[in-house]
Amino acid sequence: MPRSQPARSARYRFAWVMIGLIGLALVVFIHLRGGPHHLLTFHANADKLEHVFAFGAMMTWFGQLYRRGMERSLICICLVLSGIVLEYVQHALGD
Repeated sequence: MPRSQPARSARYRFAWVMIGLIGLALVVFIHLRGGPHHLLTFHANADKLEHVFAFGAMMTWFGQLYRRGMERSLICICLVLSGIVLEYVQHALGD
C-alpha cells in the first residue's frame, strides 16, 4: 500500500504562516517607527487608509491559509483588534 503524501498545499504551510507573521510584524514596525513614513499624504488622517490596506492584505494572506469559517472569523477579529490597538499605541507614542 503506498504511503499517502501530504497535499501540496499543506507541504509548505509552516513557511507560508511564518511569511505572513513576518509581514504582520513588518506592518506593525512600519506604522510604529517614528518619522515621515506615510505613503499617502493627501489627507492628515491618510494613515488610517494605509492601516486598512495593510491589515486587509494580512486578512487576505491568512484567509487563504485558514479556510474554515471559525478560523477565518477569529483571524479577522484578531487583525481588526490589532489595528485598533495599533492606533492607540501610535497615539500614545505621539505619532
